[in-house]
Amino acid sequence: MRSRTERTVLTAIAVVLVAAAAAAWWAADRWRPHAGPWAAQAWKKITRPGPDTLPPEK
Repeated sequence: MRSRTERTVLTAIAVVLVAAAAAAWWAADRWRPHAGPWAAQAWKKITRPGPDTLPPEK
């Protein structure tokens, strides 16, 4: 069982995260044009196939 302080802290963290997500969604039209190209480039780098997944060369 968690202590009262621990439950309070975890609840506060959850509330802050939900508020931050709501604020980001609300203001998405302002930050998405700037972050969109960067996020797409980062996603391509993260999901780039490795040499073991490429077809063998002929």
